[in-house]
Amino acid sequence: MLLVALLACNGRGTVEVEPPPVVVEPPEVVEEEDDGHNVGFDIDELIEVRVTMDPADFEVLRGQARNVFDILGGDCTDRDFGEPFTWFEADVEIDDQAAERVGIRKKGFLGSLSEERPSLKIKTDKFVEGQQFGGTERITLNNQLQDPAVVRACLAYDVFEAAGVPAPRCNFARVEVNGEDLGVYAHIEDVKNDFLEDAFGGSEGHLYEGTLSDFRAGFTGTFEAKNEQTDPTGAPLQPLVDALTVPDAELEAALEPVLDVDAFLAFWAAEILVAHRDGYAMNTNNFFVFVGPDGRARFIPWGADQTLLQGDGAVSDFALTGELARRMYGIPALRQRFVAELTRQRDEAFDVDGLLARVERMERTIAPAVLEPLEVAAALDEVRAFIEARPDGITALIDALPDDVPPPSEPLCLEIIGTVSWAFTTAFDPALEQVTLDDTVTVTLDGATTTWSDTFSAAGYAEEGDAVITTLGTPSPDLFAQIVVGVPPDRFEPGTVPIDFVSAEGYLVIVDAVTEAPVFQGLIVGDLVLDAAGVGAGDPVSGSLQADVYAFP
Repeated sequence: MLLVALLACNGRGTVEVEPPPVVVEPPEVVEEEDDGHNVGFDIDELIEVRVTMDPADFEVLRGQARNVFDILGGDCTDRDFGEPFTWFEADVEIDDQAAERVGIRKKGFLGSLSEERPSLKIKTDKFVEGQQFGGTERITLNNQLQDPAVVRACLAYDVFEAAGVPAPRCNFARVEVNGEDLGVYAHIEDVKNDFLEDAFGGSEGHLYEGTLSDFRAGFTGTFEAKNEQTDPTGAPLQPLVDALTVPDAELEAALEPVLDVDAFLAFWAAEILVAHRDGYAMNTNNFFVFVGPDGRARFIPWGADQTLLQGDGAVSDFALTGELARRMYGIPALRQRFVAELTRQRDEAFDVDGLLARVERMERTIAPAVLEPLEVAAALDEVRAFIEARPDGITALIDALPDDVPPPSEPLCLEIIGTVSWAFTTAFDPALEQVTLDDTVTVTLDGATTTWSDTFSAAGYAEEGDAVITTLGTPSPDLFAQIVVGVPPDRFEPGTVPIDFVSAEGYLVIVDAVTEAPVFQGLIVGDLVLDAAGVGAGDPVSGSLQADVYAFP
């Protein structure tokens, strides 16, 4: 899967500060009982979710997806991404409760989309007014596709809560659709009015979800209004956007009326503590912002399945991609408060023994239902290693924080820069060692068209398990070039496969023949037509590729 992350930081240095008094007292992480508006979030109990629906509807549901250009194409930071998912009727049982004619749809952005194990949203009152499950109308089930350990999101939200940052509650569910066991999912509390009531004492205000979103001109179009009372134009966010345009000397005063500064510093520090590389500060992604009646913005974490990963305290654990974090870091007093808060959370919120014990409990809960037990066990060991090393890693990170503030990040939007046309005939060799000569490859980049010479193609297995078709050629005497298309083995059969980074992936790479340095790498989006295909040794593989080539500016 394509994973977009911006992890850039300019320079390294040491920041020495005198920490001010503690800003937020961290609460203990306590077990949540069913309080009347939840199915339940006890990590020691595995929820059993059984869905029955029209098999044809489920095939449509599981196949719905965005492609990479839907998200990163065109003016990608200033437009609505749209919603490709539709609601279907289903009957659902959750433990000993049952409901008929609930609404169910697929969910996910890009990296978490799956046809085999789709993430799901259930809305109990979609087709039957007033229908509830245990007092709630909404159930969110995440496939944790990007977390082979399954537990990272739940653990990360625990750390946020311990740091004093309101975060969704989370536990686990075994999901079955039409008798098909889809394995263990994370059951995540929806960030809706009930959550806002618990977290902030009221839901009056405007709630937005940020997805590749930021608080500056040209970057606000992707904010999505998340409840009925929220202004869909995003106007309540404009005061924060305006505050970030003032000079450094005026920034702190400009932020106070439009942002709960202490709460944001706690949120930002907790993102760093759990290494949320795909969150707001490091990637302007996966967060909610709530503008309450006082007009001040407060942040809520989301999409935490790629946290607690690596995190060795290197500079790669820290980036200033989010404009709010970047500008605040450039103000010495605010930087000192951030470092002090990160230090406090390291010492008071990141309970190594408590988190390790929580991992053990979670492992016991999910063990009976995981589909890949060896993979899960290995990933859980990685989580334990992160937890044990993180306090020292944060210390090293604080010592290495950069002195310089990087410039604002550029939009991460793809542009069409060419086309690819390729006809191939080869045979499947699992080891990718058998090659076939004389394929026809025509590539146009930036208006210049070349027909590759001395080409040869091959088909076989990639290391990650996809079936791969690839060709190598020489567009000029000093360049090598390669096209690679990866297809899940169960889709490697005659027919048309969309290359959309959900069904299949495609890349064009051009390398300097002398230095072997990459000259160009682009994403291929189009249709792969397989006239013949199979994953048995010697199976004929033939067809064609007609596609566009995209690149980042």
